[in-house]
Amino acid sequence: SGTVQLGGFTFNLDSLSIDGSGHFTVQTSMSNEGCYNTGNIAKLGIEFEGCFDYTVNALISDTAPYASLNADASLKVDVRERHYPCCRPNYWGSWTRIANFSSGIGIQLSPFKLSFSAKFYGIPVNFTI
Repeated sequence: SGTVQLGGFTFNLDSLSIDGSGHFTVQTSMSNEGCYNTGNIAKLGIEFEGCFDYTVNALISDTAPYASLNADASLKVDVRERHYPCCRPNYWGSWTRIANFSSGIGIQLSPFKLSFSAKFYGIPVNFTI
């Protein structure tokens, strides 16, 4: 295990295995997440916060499936309003989720498989070829 730098990205080398017959498998992954908060927008008493995360998993082997790649991402957006009087520091309301999206795609070579999944406001959409 360890890390691999490729094209400016850091991949976690989850495993490298070689069996007694000389067959090999390499698995790696990369993930990140982050949030951004707008603060009080133009002092109108409204604030947004968005969070994004992603994960990429890859496998390369000299046996089936030979190669596979899976990627998932999600985005969540919350909002809250300030309750007045405006000059009191603790008059922000609670956070309310206004958007929640997630999607993923996967592909493997042998047997060939392509899949896509998405979820918008809790409604799933999936297909596999």
